[in-house]
Amino acid sequence: MKANTTEFASQLDDATGVYMIGGRQFRGVDAYGHYLDPTPTILGIRGVLARGGVFGGSSAGAAIQGDFLMRGHSGSIRVTMGDHLYGFGLVENMGFDPHLNARRRHEDFVEVVKSINILGIGLDEDTAVVLTGDRMEVIGSKYVVVTDNTIWDEEIYCSYYITAGLGRPRLSNGRKIYFSC
Repeated sequence: MKANTTEFASQLDDATGVYMIGGRQFRGVDAYGHYLDPTPTILGIRGVLARGGVFGGSSAGAAIQGDFLMRGHSGSIRVTMGDHLYGFGLVENMGFDPHLNARRRHEDFVEVVKSINILGIGLDEDTAVVLTGDRMEVIGSKYVVVTDNTIWDEEIYCSYYITAGLGRPRLSNGRKIYFSC
């Protein structure tokens, strides 16, 4: 049974949650599609969320949730903007970069966020975010880095964050931010 068929997606009809394991995020897009050309599986996942269900994932399963797919290159994880640019689009205008600190990816993470105007969420090992409406809560033992394209411009900077001042907030377990200006 192919993953992007109606038959496969029908398994999601009564699901209350979907979890995607790690690996390489481009493989998830190759199997299930992306938000610009939604397959029955993407539509099924959206149906789970519309019914109040959840979607979770580790590593590639976290990265694929945004509409922009960071490190979606089929040839190398070092290429930030690769040959697979679009994720599932379960959250809009966001890109997730797992293993940000462990793999020392800060510089190219910031460059991508700066160039394409998304909210970048850099995830540490053993740490996750829970997105509910316009709120994000950090859970886990380490940190999440939040970066948007306005932090370089004092005139248009939107202080989404509970931390004060310009810069990239580094949020630990239990910290929350709200996405509204």
